[in-house]
Amino acid sequence: MSDTRIFQKRIDNQLFLRVDNIYRSLGTNVGDAFVMFLKKSEEVQGLPFELRRPSRTEMEKQIIEMLDAKLPTKKLDFSKHEDIEEFFDEEY
Repeated sequence: MSDTRIFQKRIDNQLFLRVDNIYRSLGTNVGDAFVMFLKKSEEVQGLPFELRRPSRTEMEKQIIEMLDAKLPTKKLDFSKHEDIEEFFDEEY
């Protein structure tokens, strides 16, 4: 008998079924894919994909880009009374 270990982990059934369909379409299964994951982790000496949290500046850039895309842009001239009123208009 070879030196093997049984590994068990509870996972969401729906997640398992979705991933199982993906792996079966690739000609493998969840168990074999897990072994591939472990072997690749050993090869790269870490997770076999990038794992990171965006830095605050990246997150801020994303938020600014989203806001810029959604908000109308209009330059206000504060020497004009109408523009000052528009700036302080809560319905704008």
